[in-house]
Amino acid sequence: MWPFLLTIIVVSILITDITQRRINNYQVLAVFILSLASTGFTAVAPVPLLIATIIGLLLFGFGFFAGGDIKLMLAFLPAISTGWWLPVLVLMAFMGGVMALGYLGYGWLGGRMKQVRERGLPYGVPVAIAGLGGVWLSSF
Repeated sequence: MWPFLLTIIVVSILITDITQRRINNYQVLAVFILSLASTGFTAVAPVPLLIATIIGLLLFGFGFFAGGDIKLMLAFLPAISTGWWLPVLVLMAFMGGVMALGYLGYGWLGGRMKQVRERGLPYGVPVAIAGLGGVWLSSF
């Protein structure tokens, strides 16, 4: 049941991030609770999670990610086996890069670069898709 609920929450995150460029804290909390539930509420290895949190805070601090994107990424981690963390992060970065190129092309070809820059990228989209993929891969 939890994979279905997690998928529904991810779809709602995709919709709000694309339309409003915002990820609601309640959505992130729901992802986190379902991630913990998927593991039987056992704790994730604390050292890798702490390292991921520090890296996320640095990425946020240097302006590479927004706060909601980092919180969402960290919310998925308890349900993703540590062996899948790197492939999930690579997938997230690849999808984000493709999305950024698409947005730049749209802005450049359509003469809308100012609007594209002002609105920013809905980076929660690759975070949510890669995170959900990591959860599914870890469940096998």
